Amino acid sequence: MLCEGPRGQTDLEKFARGLNPGQRRALGIRRNPRGQYPAPSQSTFSRFLAGLDPTKLNEQLLQIQRQLRGPAPQQELVVMDGKEPNHGSGASVLTAVTVPSQHYLGRAMVDTKTNEIPVAQQELIPPVGLGGPFRQSGRLAHTD
Repeated sequence: MLCEGPRGQTDLEKFARGLNPGQRRALGIRRNPRGQYPAPSQSTFSRFLAGLDPTKLNEQLLQIQRQLRGPAPQQELVVMDGKEPNHGSGASVLTAVTVPSQHYLGRAMVDTKTNEIPVAQQELIPPVGLGGPFRQSGRLAHTD
């Protein structure tokens, strides 16, 4: 989302193709034999993202968002939605965002042996701070 790549590696490849040679060099991309700085491919992004620690990545994304956008609006509705990757293991990712501002609040993995509700209750609601009065006020909404 930060690089206008909501669909993952395909959009990241498109974003990288739009960078000029100086930007690619600044990102650490090495020159090819022709002396050019090629844009990383979809498979390069796949390998890179597979090697990241998801917890650390989540923390970094939240920190960057706070720096760029400030804190999430407390009065906005929080929605959670689960998505299963097309070529995944069967597990899905449950994501929490505010609406309408689309502040990212966090994510949690949903194993195939459970469903989204207990994962949301145990892993997303406490860190996001939706306990107590938020539940009664209707700030929390579930989407299908």
